[in-house]
Amino acid sequence: MISIFPTAHRQAAPTIRLAIALSLSLAAVLGPAPQARLQAQQPGAPANESQKVEQFLSALGLVDLQILHLENQLEKAAGAPKDALAKRLADLYAERLMSASSDPATYARVEQQIRPLLERFPEANTTSLQVMLLQADFTRAETRLHEWLVDRSKQDAFDDARSILQRIAPALNRHQQELNASYDELRKKVNNETDEEKIQALEQDAVRRAAVTGRATFFAGWANYYQGLTEKGDASADALKIARSAFRRLLDIDPKTAYADLTADDLGLESIWRSRALVGLAQTETALGNMADSARLFSFLEDVSVPLAIRDLSASYRLQAMLYVGKLDDALVFARQQAGSLGGHATQGKISFCVALLGAGFETSSPNEQTKELGELGVRALARLGRVDYLKTYLREKNIQAPDDPGFYLQWLRGEQQFDLASASKANEDYSTALATFKAALKSPEAKTDVLAAGECRYKAALCLYHLGELQQAAVEFEQAIPVLKASPGDSALNAAWSAFVAYYRLAAGGDPRHASSAIAMLERIKTDFPRSDKAKQADTYIARLKQAAGSTADSIANWSRVAPTDPNYTTALYEIARLQQQGWKEAAERGAGQSTAARQAFDAIAKYLQAKGAEGGRKLELLLLGYEIAVGEKDTDAAGAYLAQAAQQAAGLGPEVSAMPRFHYLALKEAQSKGSQAAVETHSNWLMENAPGSPYEGLAVILTAQKIDRDIKAKLAASQPVDYEQAYQVYKRLAQVTGESAEAMQSQKNARVANSRLATYEMETGRSQQAARRLERLLQTDPTNKDYLLRTAEAAHAAGEYAQSLEVARTLQQGLPKNTAEWYQAKWLQIDSLRQVDAANAKIVLRQFRVLYPKVPFAPWEEKFKQLDQQLGG
Repeated sequence: MISIFPTAHRQAAPTIRLAIALSLSLAAVLGPAPQARLQAQQPGAPANESQKVEQFLSALGLVDLQILHLENQLEKAAGAPKDALAKRLADLYAERLMSASSDPATYARVEQQIRPLLERFPEANTTSLQVMLLQADFTRAETRLHEWLVDRSKQDAFDDARSILQRIAPALNRHQQELNASYDELRKKVNNETDEEKIQALEQDAVRRAAVTGRATFFAGWANYYQGLTEKGDASADALKIARSAFRRLLDIDPKTAYADLTADDLGLESIWRSRALVGLAQTETALGNMADSARLFSFLEDVSVPLAIRDLSASYRLQAMLYVGKLDDALVFARQQAGSLGGHATQGKISFCVALLGAGFETSSPNEQTKELGELGVRALARLGRVDYLKTYLREKNIQAPDDPGFYLQWLRGEQQFDLASASKANEDYSTALATFKAALKSPEAKTDVLAAGECRYKAALCLYHLGELQQAAVEFEQAIPVLKASPGDSALNAAWSAFVAYYRLAAGGDPRHASSAIAMLERIKTDFPRSDKAKQADTYIARLKQAAGSTADSIANWSRVAPTDPNYTTALYEIARLQQQGWKEAAERGAGQSTAARQAFDAIAKYLQAKGAEGGRKLELLLLGYEIAVGEKDTDAAGAYLAQAAQQAAGLGPEVSAMPRFHYLALKEAQSKGSQAAVETHSNWLMENAPGSPYEGLAVILTAQKIDRDIKAKLAASQPVDYEQAYQVYKRLAQVTGESAEAMQSQKNARVANSRLATYEMETGRSQQAARRLERLLQTDPTNKDYLLRTAEAAHAAGEYAQSLEVARTLQQGLPKNTAEWYQAKWLQIDSLRQVDAANAKIVLRQFRVLYPKVPFAPWEEKFKQLDQQLGG
């Protein structure tokens, strides 16, 4: 479903007394308003003071004050003038209802004011007023129909919606036909008129009528589409065809024009109303079975000119349109395409798309293989978005049990539900059941391809082991999940690391002090990998306690040295001894005594582990890097080079999930940078960019990559070659995350301001205008009078369809710019065009005043822009 009532923006109204005083004083100075001068030339239409006041208030767009004024005049009038006033008042009430359509309280209050007027003056029940009074019925029908579409068992909702639509759709059809005919006739008069004053008066009337006429046509389109969904056979087809005609008229599509001959630019989709009309047209074509036409229309909604709120939901609208009319084959093909590409930030549109899939899969009264796959696609897509929490909440609220299915996603989901049950019962048998389900899911082939989802599943399996008292196995599982979960948008990786520490801590506290070093190592990892987390702030306290409990580093080495070669933990002991020897070297360096001896002991311990049977590749790499760091600290360049070379050989056989890999590439990058090896710099930077997002090692790589992107863009622009702004956006997005994206970070760090400013530029270049607007607003907080930030904020808000925001910022900017500069004209255009979107009548007045003072704009781009405004506002 699509909500069709956007918020209307109105200027704050001064008091009626002040408005009247102003109008009278202005009338004395300026003479009658254009419309009043026109009326003065007509017999029987005296330009009295009351009309001047009403015309002045109309020119200012002060509808509430016009209503008060006309109500006052209506009490005094009699005969034909009174009837005319009543009709005029009714039209104003209709306009007020339209502006209050998203505010139920105001709408109800205005509606109550209207009823007595209609009782006293039946002739005031104008077509425009009747259209607006049908809004409450339309909204109820839309709400009830939506209830039925998501749950076809709700027959009462269907019957209620159908009954309302059968009553209001014909009325809306009749009203919109009358209003469109009247509006077309008025436009003919405008086109045939030659007197400038008469043209202005007719144009002002046309602007007012256009809003109500468009709203009536819009309502009629959606009401007939909804009616088409509730009817069958010819009745359904007839309603859908009426809907199609209404939507095509709203979008100015000639009846003879084929969709294949249209482009997004032809449809004026920067207007949210026109974009919503396109949604209605595309869904109507789906319901009529014209799938190629529907696909063409939905593709227009992906254009950057479409407001982000609509563009984000376009895939969801398309899927729902197919599901509403039972086109499961088409829905399945489309869902497979879309679900496979979902990722990144979980936007409202992505969530809505997934929820539609879940509804089709788990809430249908007629399940089959198609609905089953649709549900699975929804589960996979939400998991890929990192929203398993939303998925579980959805199933819990709907009281749905995940099916017993061998596939990875449904087994994982069932395991999640079993884990929730175990968390509530605290029973070992329930944790064992959940653990078995998680393990079965991890054996599925799909777990090998969706590594992130498998990491989440492994983390929950480790939690089951922890609650069952299998602490050492749980710790190992937690550790294995950490590198994978770093790609998750939540805190799963940090939680896994902390859980591993807690498991080791409990093992150490349970009488095995050897595990204290593992707990300390995990805390050090948390400090390195998650430096800004609350857990990192707690780490030093726990490290001090563990060291005190475990004794000195020498004591810990002695404990691990007692492990015999025949012990299954012997290789682990060698690894722990090597790490402890490196710690001993650090302590010696801090003391300033015995450092060289400690370094040799660490080198020997590392060599012993590297030669041990069963030594694990990731741990080999970790210890080689420790050896490299010790050699660098000892200024032994030969040893440092040898360790880094061995590390490179070891890393060549390891995957990116190995925890030591990011550190290797970071150290190798620094080495390559110091030696001026550009090829190696790019190799290691590229690896870190691809495989280490969010890690403490990505910063240098991101900075170097951003610098290279800037150089490449500069060169391509100079050579008039196409630029890949999407790549630039992705890189600077990472850089902004590294430097900080909050207003506080930008305030305190110049690098953060530069990175975010450049990112906002690339967000605009790639159609992410809403994101750019939010980012520029934060930049403005650091420097509220910065002209560059103000101008770009206004541009971004305008491009995002946030016209009230762009209007406000453009006004602020224009007041601070020197007149007759290119930037001043740009700000003025942004101001008037934004006003056009929220209040076309006032925009026309402002533009007319501007054109009197500035008939010619001396800067070509903005002269063309203002000419377009002249055409759009009928100037």
